[in-house]
Amino acid sequence: MSKTKISKFTPKALIAGAAERVQERAERVQESAQNVWLAGLGALTLAEDEGGKLFKALVKKGAALDSKNKKVFSAMVKDVEARIEVAKETVVDATSGTIGKIEAGLEDGMATVLHTFGVPTRSEIQTLTRKVDALTRSVEHKAKSARKSASKKVRKITTGVSSGTPSF
Repeated sequence: MSKTKISKFTPKALIAGAAERVQERAERVQESAQNVWLAGLGALTLAEDEGGKLFKALVKKGAALDSKNKKVFSAMVKDVEARIEVAKETVVDATSGTIGKIEAGLEDGMATVLHTFGVPTRSEIQTLTRKVDALTRSVEHKAKSARKSASKKVRKITTGVSSGTPSF
């Protein structure tokens, strides 16, 4: 019969080897987490740098467009005013009875042009004013209710203190 060599079981060696492998994995995980953290900081810095440049560029382009639009709008308003003046003179010379009708039509046209550029109509302003008034009344009513409620609580606390009983 052949002699089988029996190796001695050493749990300390197994535990030490396992602990070493766990330590190595923990270090790799920690290094990966550190790299992710640093990448995030780098991305934030890049976004701040590039975002600031982009914002400035957008402001510059917006200012240029705003200036251009103001010039165009001003030219359109002058053109419309000139046309209105010419139309008024023509109508006054031709007939005095229909001036009111033509003026109303021109005013409607002007109102349409102004509305196209975002200038609100009288009725829109009145509607908005009514809504603001209603909102103001609502806020004042709620503030009054809150003051009454606070006043009641203060009275309740002060009456509890004067009677000698603690209030919690």
